Amino acid sequence: MSIKRISCFIICSLVFISTKAQTIVINKGMKLETVTAIKTTINIEALGQNVETETALTNLVETKNVTDTGYLFSTTTRRMTLKTNSMGQKIDFDSDKPEDLNGPFGSKVKGVIGSVSDIVVSKKGVITLLSSTLTPGADNPLSQAADFTGFLAKGQPYPLLMPLPGRPVKKGDTWVDSTGNKDSAFYIYNYTLKENTDKESIVEIMGINRINMVINQGGMEIQIKLDGKVSGNSVFEKATGILRTSSSVSQNTGTMSVMGQTVPISTVSTISIDVTK
Repeated sequence: MSIKRISCFIICSLVFISTKAQTIVINKGMKLETVTAIKTTINIEALGQNVETETALTNLVETKNVTDTGYLFSTTTRRMTLKTNSMGQKIDFDSDKPEDLNGPFGSKVKGVIGSVSDIVVSKKGVITLLSSTLTPGADNPLSQAADFTGFLAKGQPYPLLMPLPGRPVKKGDTWVDSTGNKDSAFYIYNYTLKENTDKESIVEIMGINRINMVINQGGMEIQIKLDGKVSGNSVFEKATGILRTSSSVSQNTGTMSVMGQTVPISTVSTISIDVTK
C-alpha cells in the first residue's frame, strides 16, 4: 500500500471542495492560467505514519466551446512541484528542472506534464463530463487521483466559476447548496456574499463533507471513510464570475481499512488557487 497514493486521492477530493456559479460570462477562446497550491498533513497514528506533502500545479485553461447548455474547458498541466516527507523519505521535485524530470521520481510522473483534461460544465456551473489523457498506472504516484478524477468531478461545482443561487443576492445574503451521493461522496456548502462591488465579489464558504470510497491499489481494496469540514474565501471578477483567487482550510477525520484491518486517519489541508488571464 502506497501512502503517497492515498494522499493523492485525498488531495484530489479536497480540491473540489475548496471553491464552488452566478450568471457566468464566458467566451470561446478565453485562456486562463491557474496555480493550485495544496499543503496537506495526513496522520495514520496506528501505523506511525505522518505524511506531509506540498504540491503546486500550474495549468493552462482554455474555453474550447460555448453552447446553449454549457461550456467545454480544456486544461493542460504545464508544471508540477512536489515536496513530501514520509517515513524519513524526502522528495523535492520540480518538473521545470530537467534533472528532476529525468530522475527516478520524475520518470513516474512525466505523464502528468502536458496531460490534458476536457471538462464539460453546465450553465449552472456543474461538471457534467470529464475526460483526461492522464493514464493511471501502478508506477504513477498520481494514479489514484487519475482513477477517481472523473468520479469526483461529475456533479461537482467547477472551481473556477462563482457560486450563486438562482435569485438576486446582495452583500450579507447567505444560501446553502449540496452535491454528491450520500453513499459515496457528499458535500454541503453554506455561502455568504461578504462583499459585492463593481469590480469583484467575495464569497465565504463553510462546508461539511462525507466521503466513503474504495480504492483498488495493486489488486488490494482500500476503503476510505472521512468526515470533514472546510472554510475559506474566494474572490471573483464581477463582470464574468471567474475566480481570481481563493484560500481554504480543510480538516477530515475517519478510517482506512485494508486486509481486514481498520486504522484511524486524519488530514489537514490548506488550499489556494490563483488565476490570471
